[in-house]
Amino acid sequence: MGSMSYRGILLLLVGVLLTACAAGPDRKVLLDDTLRGYERTLRWDDIPKTAQFQREAGEAPDRSEFRGLRVTGYRVLNRTMEPDQTALTQTVELTYFREDEAVERTVTDTQRWAYDPERKAWLLETPLPRFR
Repeated sequence: MGSMSYRGILLLLVGVLLTACAAGPDRKVLLDDTLRGYERTLRWDDIPKTAQFQREAGEAPDRSEFRGLRVTGYRVLNRTMEPDQTALTQTVELTYFREDEAVERTVTDTQRWAYDPERKAWLLETPLPRFR
């Protein structure tokens, strides 16, 4: 038999898959985890901790600016991955309110995420949206 059997092909594919999994999470999985973590940080009212997602390690945002702010919705409107898969731009609609107001507001946030191979992390290159 000159060709590989189905069983041989299946074993080869399983081996390749296991090797890929053993090498660690790929960028896509890491990106998904990072985006979910960022969303959770915003929604669980820990906005100052979003600084850990920023490319430029700066000071955490002033807590007083976000006091009483509650993010109630986070909806991805659009995602565009660069062809080389090293950057992603996504547009998100954030719904929020301030505890001292009875008005729910919406802000659109365009985020640019880039993969940093040295840090092996996806980092946010754009600032936090302005919550009015």
